[in-house]
Amino acid sequence: MGYYIRVTDSKFFIPKEQQEAAFIAIKNLVGRETIKDASGNHFSWVNTQDFLKAENLHDTLKAWRWKVYFNPNGDIDSIAFHGEKWGDESLLFETLAPFIDEGSYIEFYGLNDGKSWRFVFEDSKLRKKYPTVTWV
Repeated sequence: MGYYIRVTDSKFFIPKEQQEAAFIAIKNLVGRETIKDASGNHFSWVNTQDFLKAENLHDTLKAWRWKVYFNPNGDIDSIAFHGEKWGDESLLFETLAPFIDEGSYIEFYGLNDGKSWRFVFEDSKLRKKYPTVTWV
């Protein structure tokens, strides 16, 4: 069970000089795990061991099922989702929001119900926005 998603579009940028602070912010989520079950405390769909062992932002995001791509300057200039189901993405991107360039966004499509939304990064915060359909 779960809510299946697909990323349909994105414009995403984290400058090289912000990546260490972003990495530390995500690692500081330890202790705020959203799931506490027989397998231990963990975030939804996150490979906990990979998350705890990660030594940089790239590896941390990979443990959360996100792949980032770098430009020649070392900035993260693209992101892709390598999972199937919605997990703790809201928590992850709320934590990253202060380090992501203004105007960046990730657009999602819910395969279960056909709904679309965007995570938009404005004023160092994450905003969830929905499209408006206009019939012409």
